[in-house]
Amino acid sequence: KEAKKQHDIEFHVKTDKADLNGMINRYLKQENFNGEVYLNKDVELYGTVDVFSEKMHYKMTFTPKALKNGDLLLKQKSVTLGKIHLPVSYILRFIDTTQHLPDWVIIKPSDKLLYIQLQKMKLDSDAKVEVNQFDLAHNNILFTLYFPNK
Repeated sequence: KEAKKQHDIEFHVKTDKADLNGMINRYLKQENFNGEVYLNKDVELYGTVDVFSEKMHYKMTFTPKALKNGDLLLKQKSVTLGKIHLPVSYILRFIDTTQHLPDWVIIKPSDKLLYIQLQKMKLDSDAKVEVNQFDLAHNNILFTLYFPNK
């Protein structure tokens, strides 16, 4: 795993959907992201986008998967944009170009997924984070936080 270096200090964190949900939305607000995340059976993303000077609401639902490198993959499950029925890849491309996303969140419209590069997320004290388990059905979410030893 990329985050761990020889002299890093490790903290293993077990959390639940409610606490992680609060932390995610706090972080998104700090990043000036126009939307909110809700962790239910899946990852749900709600927000609005401007289309021809009208605000349109969208909802995207993703199935999460923790990757061996500590990053998180969100596979598109469903999407709605107002009452318009458009291909998922089109809506993802549209959101990618109209929303302010951190550079460590990569939208891959043709693959219908979001790739969350937790290794590149900027945290205080130069900490790094890896997801170890992301099991929403059983409310079992495990992370490892790495802090430099210097």
